[in-house]
Amino acid sequence: MKSSIVIYGLDKFFLNEIVEGLIGKYETNEQNLFDWTIDTKYYTVDVQVHPLDRKILVEESIANSAQVLIVLIDPTELNNCTKLDSWLPFLSVLNDCETKLLVARNFEKISSTMSKTDIKQWCTNNQYELLELEKTSTSETEEEEDDDNDDDNAAESNHLCRDVYGIPRLLETLHVHQWPNMNLKDRREINRNLAAQLKTKLNFDQETSHMNNQSIEKNEQIDSSLTSNNHHDIDPFGMENIFEQMKKYKEQADQLTGDERKDFAEKVILSLWKDIGIDDEDNDDE
Repeated sequence: MKSSIVIYGLDKFFLNEIVEGLIGKYETNEQNLFDWTIDTKYYTVDVQVHPLDRKILVEESIANSAQVLIVLIDPTELNNCTKLDSWLPFLSVLNDCETKLLVARNFEKISSTMSKTDIKQWCTNNQYELLELEKTSTSETEEEEDDDNDDDNAAESNHLCRDVYGIPRLLETLHVHQWPNMNLKDRREINRNLAAQLKTKLNFDQETSHMNNQSIEKNEQIDSSLTSNNHHDIDPFGMENIFEQMKKYKEQADQLTGDERKDFAEKVILSLWKDIGIDDEDNDDE
């Protein structure tokens, strides 16, 4: 049986916007189930999306296959946590979902009798993740405060890009979900995708500058670190700690300028290609 994503939304326009943003245009059917293939750099998975525009219990078959639960809310309609609690009896059969999301456009017009902090606390108490789809004047400040005050969850959230909003933010969360029926892509295809991603991450500024003795010494140190690193000793896909290495390389690149950075980026890519098993023949096919 395919895994399913259950989406509740009393605002039909908001619900339709989210579903179309995920799976594209769709036509209603009697089962109210819509097939969707999630296709990422590393895997594909066939799922079913089940949108609901009212508070009802889902059928047992849907509850058993549900992996993700998404509840869309309008903060302007919330004046206390009781309204959020009113959802719980209908969501109880979905409590075993690995990912549970409470999603709102933004919290700029939240009721004066309730704060965003209250909603966050409700999410914590009921094991939901809160997603705000629209960037507001307070979004960045609040996220920085979250980072400072929520170190325990840092490891779980550091894979997400904080400057992503709208449907891409929701997709980002769905992509990192561990789907039980996902099909991993071929190792070579994964490596190609990873290399392309690393190219983008190493797209440093291309200012012009002249090499000096100090920068030459830095490059020699970097060359040494590149040749001594092997990213696939433990991980057969060549991805073990690779982003930790990227952070290190970025710090080294920040000490360089212009042509030095460009040269360094090429060296890093070549080193990583070698480590993850992409040979020159592969590169020529790009």
